[in-house]
Amino acid sequence: EKFERNPYYQLGESGVEASTPGYAYAFVEHKDVFGLTATLAVGNLLNQKDNFRREIYETNRLGPVASIEDRNRRFGPIAIFELRGTL
Repeated sequence: EKFERNPYYQLGESGVEASTPGYAYAFVEHKDVFGLTATLAVGNLLNQKDNFRREIYETNRLGPVASIEDRNRRFGPIAIFELRGTL
């Protein structure tokens, strides 16, 4: 799965954002750990990357470019451990 938003255009800026190659997660659950339910989940198995690019103009989009924000971010795997239930 790939997420790519359509470019946006405002009076003083334009930009686009996307996330590639996709997002996947897996989990393991054990129903009896001292009477509780334990879940271990690992997310972002495909090492998703977030991309964002924005151009900001001095007056409006007809004027010169004042600044460009260009960001590529990898955020690595995400681990979640959860205990549920009552003692």
